[in-house]
Amino acid sequence: MSNFVIRLEDGVGDVAYGRLTSTAGDLLPSPLTRGEGEAWGTASQAPDGVAAPFRLPEVGRLYVWVNNQGRGFTANHSPLTLSSAFVKERTAQLTQSMKQYARRGVPVSAAQHHLEAAQSATEPLMQMSHLIRASEALVRAVALTRLQRLKGRPVFLWGVQVRSSQPDTSHLAPFNTLALPLGCKGDWIPLIQYAQQERKVLIGTELGAEALQTPEKHLQSCLMRYRGWVRYWQILDDAPTHLKSLGADHTTQLYALRRVLQTAREIDPLSVRLLGVEHSLYHRTSGLAFLQACVELELPFEGVHLTLYWHDGDLFYFDHLLEQYGEVGKPLYLTLKLPPETPHETFWREDAARWIDSFCWLAISKPFVVGVLFEERSENPLYGDSHGVVRSLIQRGYNPQHYESLE
Repeated sequence: MSNFVIRLEDGVGDVAYGRLTSTAGDLLPSPLTRGEGEAWGTASQAPDGVAAPFRLPEVGRLYVWVNNQGRGFTANHSPLTLSSAFVKERTAQLTQSMKQYARRGVPVSAAQHHLEAAQSATEPLMQMSHLIRASEALVRAVALTRLQRLKGRPVFLWGVQVRSSQPDTSHLAPFNTLALPLGCKGDWIPLIQYAQQERKVLIGTELGAEALQTPEKHLQSCLMRYRGWVRYWQILDDAPTHLKSLGADHTTQLYALRRVLQTAREIDPLSVRLLGVEHSLYHRTSGLAFLQACVELELPFEGVHLTLYWHDGDLFYFDHLLEQYGEVGKPLYLTLKLPPETPHETFWREDAARWIDSFCWLAISKPFVVGVLFEERSENPLYGDSHGVVRSLIQRGYNPQHYESLE
């Protein structure tokens, strides 16, 4: 069987950033290998979906994803030029979606403007840029219209997640969520008491590797110490990765996880057990298939903590991705890794503040999303440090009923 050839637009970067996915967007283990030069890649067979980063005018550098409108690709599509495939697919998706939502009373003029600009442009990268801006304008309009008709909706755990490494209260304000590495040594009770007085939400984290290796000892020493103090426990922060240490057999791993979850419930019956997963094209991580397997085996957990990375797609892609994770049937608590306040040489977004703002409206318009978190900052500029941007957004107040002032 001949290789399936994929051509990236010239100048998008090393083909090593290219990814193969299922039609749902879940990452596939099959690699996209270097072909004839940096702009070419090959797959061993026709993929369901393909993603790669593009540097787009007035948008930034981010991943774009195509899956032939959910049908996947065949050998007849080879060689596949990713930019052309994206333009064709997204134009069809937008045209259909705009007609559908316009009939429902959603304002689509902003999206229509960019779609017409894309259709009149001749440069592929400019076409892609206008299509992404049209897509994001439509996603934002749909989300705001939905919230308007709902008269707003409450969203739990709203704010910034501060990963504190020591019992120190000086850095908490104005943030309202505190993630504590309670598996570490030290007395966290005073900080927990302070956080509860300030009505901050507490999440116990970093149980993962130690809890799986010695579940009885670690869970008893950790959960029992803070039983009744912390309601939300993230049992694993990256469940698919941590489970690999339990053996090669996937079923054995899941049954070991069942024991850990049952132990947590026995120690603190009132706790909410969250399974943490990451979805990232750049990092080659996804948790969709893992969560589906957990639900099929009826593992006892109450929610999913899903971490997303800003550079992995546009809002149209994230809209699709949230729907896929929503079908798992568990409440979603989201953490978004933020874009940097200044452009970075690898990935960046123009007008990062508005993009974050739009992502927020998209997230809270989903009925299965019950929590939205931001990480305060990251030492890696690729993930971003939008501390000031998020502080400003929080101070503005995210009452969905105030949507009109945010247009």
